Amino acid sequence: VTDKLAHYGTHVTRAARIEPIVVPGQVLVTEAFAAVLASRPAGSFSCDLVGTEPLAKGYGAARLYRLRRKQNAT
Repeated sequence: VTDKLAHYGTHVTRAARIEPIVVPGQVLVTEAFAAVLASRPAGSFSCDLVGTEPLAKGYGAARLYRLRRKQNAT
């Protein structure tokens, strides 16, 4: 209607509920993202389980992982 690019849907909503609970300097990802990353050939990143965390605005809870660069990655 307005010719503006808009993003919406469950993935955007979930990201909007994760963002407020993230400590500055961290990147948290969903279990689905962590599983896809783990299924790929060795790369520069890995995920560590944070746990099941309550999401912002009463959106429930999600099993979250901390994304980190592997120590030997350049």
